Amino acid sequence: MAVNSLTHIGASDKNKNIEYKLNLFEPQADGDWTKAIHHELNIKRRTCTTFIPNLSATSEGNANDIPCGCKRLRREHSWDATVGNDSKWDRKKHTKSAYNNAYGYIPSTHAHYIRCDIETQPKILASLIYDVWETKEPKLIMCIIGGAKYFKLNERLEREFIKGIIQAALRADGWIVTTGFKTGVVQLVGEAIHDHKVTNPRSSIVAIGCSKWGAAKHRESLILKPNLDVAMRKAKNTKGEQELEPNHTHFLLLDDGTYYGYDIGDYRTRFVIEASCYKNEDVPVVTVVVEGGPDTLITIYKDLSNGIPVILIDGSGRVPNLLANFLTRTESMINRSVKDDSGTNWKQVIDIKEPDHVEKLKTKFHSYEDEIYDGLKEISKGSKTSKEEMDRLFKYFLYCLQPAVRSKIRIYSLDSDQPLDDTIFEAIIEAKQEKSLEKNTAVDREQLLNLALAWNAIEVAKDHIIKDDLNDLSSAVKEKLFLEALMLDRPHFVNTFIKLNFDLAQIFYQKKINQPWELKWHHSLWERFRIYCRLSTARVSDSRTTLCRDYIDDDSEVPDPEEAQKEVREYVYRDLFFWSILTNRIEMSKVIISHMQTRICAALIASKVLKSFKDFATDNESKEVLHSQAEQFEQYAIESLKCCYNYDEEKACEIAIRRIYLFGGVSCLQVAVDADDKDFVGQPCCDQLLNNIWFDKMKPFQFTLRERGQ
Repeated sequence: MAVNSLTHIGASDKNKNIEYKLNLFEPQADGDWTKAIHHELNIKRRTCTTFIPNLSATSEGNANDIPCGCKRLRREHSWDATVGNDSKWDRKKHTKSAYNNAYGYIPSTHAHYIRCDIETQPKILASLIYDVWETKEPKLIMCIIGGAKYFKLNERLEREFIKGIIQAALRADGWIVTTGFKTGVVQLVGEAIHDHKVTNPRSSIVAIGCSKWGAAKHRESLILKPNLDVAMRKAKNTKGEQELEPNHTHFLLLDDGTYYGYDIGDYRTRFVIEASCYKNEDVPVVTVVVEGGPDTLITIYKDLSNGIPVILIDGSGRVPNLLANFLTRTESMINRSVKDDSGTNWKQVIDIKEPDHVEKLKTKFHSYEDEIYDGLKEISKGSKTSKEEMDRLFKYFLYCLQPAVRSKIRIYSLDSDQPLDDTIFEAIIEAKQEKSLEKNTAVDREQLLNLALAWNAIEVAKDHIIKDDLNDLSSAVKEKLFLEALMLDRPHFVNTFIKLNFDLAQIFYQKKINQPWELKWHHSLWERFRIYCRLSTARVSDSRTTLCRDYIDDDSEVPDPEEAQKEVREYVYRDLFFWSILTNRIEMSKVIISHMQTRICAALIASKVLKSFKDFATDNESKEVLHSQAEQFEQYAIESLKCCYNYDEEKACEIAIRRIYLFGGVSCLQVAVDADDKDFVGQPCCDQLLNNIWFDKMKPFQFTLRERGQ
């Protein structure tokens, strides 16, 4: 997009401190933000209009060094700022919105950024993200909050946390939303994103920083100034300022008219809620908490009160540890099904804005009050927390403990039975189901299953969505889910759907009056099949027997419905099996073959195809992979034949030699010879079969007697 760009200057520049300069009117190839920002969206900044000396900072020194209530010095105000007579600075009274002068790309990372008035409606910034910056739509918005200072995580917990959030973001094409500053947990997240980029350069993760403009170090370098070189000099560390985390892809720099400090209120919460429903998709939002102090507890309260589920990383320190501890200890005293002696209905959320409601919560958890206060004092060490603020934190803590809220909180620890990404998905599913119960509406299982497919979370789906029954779903929905599972390469879902008796004949074939069953591939799926295959038929043996053909032009009569159903099902399995082999969905093919009646021949054909592919592989690694896969299918055929042979030798010999018309009339032995599967041909069953043929088709028991006689 054509934007007031930041053009990088090489290291050879005479001024070594200058890293880049701003060319205000240099066009870019990807559009123009200016019109959208200043006219369509009308995104402003906020500036202080009145200099009100901060009395607490007044000294006998130079008057020009006395900061305003906005924490700027007088000379740092705009030229039209006035000196006020008020004793106290007030943001609403002494600031105003102004023309936006900071947006574009950060040159070193090419991250999008914009300075915006904190009074800007979140919907406007959602529009900027989706429509102007054209950010890909997520299937998950994951907020990471917690410690803003250095803290040390257990090495294994840190590894599991990093793995979990990266996997969650990748599996759901998710957004990661943080404070955007290079410190604490956000720095840890940034390093995780960087490590992923190094090993997977083609993979991208959207990371959005909701940061305070006045707390961003080098913020002046982000202001658009035509024909001016902006120096990025090494500045002293100033309290209340931090560098922006370089691995984030987008920054929303919220401007409340003040400098320093990190507080942006509940703007991040309101933004993610707006972004989640902007495209009418109801994108799930979840908050993951790692370490953190009083501010983190306040953020947890804001998210929970807005219906956002929260994941506590137990063992990370302070707030997560404290809250997880009391959630576990108070679990036995919670009974949501009945009212207590006071008549309080614990199925409903108790709002802490009313004093009477707070008293109800205090009464409920009276026996833990002193311990909770001690814990809150412990997590508040290092910060100046007044008695009023401590009481407020206590109310927030009780809000989290109440029965109707704790269902939105999940605890993850190293002792958990499932990985963090599955815990996140489980929290989302339970939150959606809880929301449906609150609204007395039916749970949309189709939507939940689509989420599960996107996440590839089969175990969570089985426990919380499927529950061994999908009979309430329509045929059209089942068809859509099955095809989605195929295209997303979700073998476990395909296996589950088949076991739940999804009608594959109805999905892939259609019956016409006085005509045989006809393949009903969807056009787009068929086109993809042709693209993947690059061939219409495959040859197995020198007899040029066709491998895959349906004979749909045959004028034979329509078979008996039950027999036709079985036959069609086998055709479907055959077609899906070859499709998965030819499109390199090997795990999918292993699931499909387990449901086939003719699995021995199918496995041998797969072995033949994969060995043929090996000849076209361009590198040794690919050759080894294909060779290994071919051996796996040959071994599968061998084990299947062994089971048959141990059960009934005569029938096993028949299976090995009979012609299978599903595959064009070839036999298992014929395919094995053509595929050069020597281990299969050398099996006792095949050896006995060849001897029987050599001795004029003698019965297997006759061959055995002859051997004994010798």
